[in-house]
Amino acid sequence: MLVSRPTHSLLGLVVALVLASNAAAADLSGCWEGCWNSCATGHHGKLRATICKVDDAHYCARFSGTFFRVIPFRISAV
Repeated sequence: MLVSRPTHSLLGLVVALVLASNAAAADLSGCWEGCWNSCATGHHGKLRATICKVDDAHYCARFSGTFFRVIPFRISAV
């Protein structure tokens, strides 16, 4: 049986996508630092996060930063 080149290329792409979807995701745990920016108001400031892995499907993230350069904020999310 002959396989045409376009079908062969498509088959290779499908196999690559299946293998990529089965790859383990990177662990996001650790301390992160950056900035935030509001598209609606233009406000911006520093942002830090501490991310801890709870289990294979969940992370706990604690964010802290500043608003108007002097007003601190903190928020947690799971």
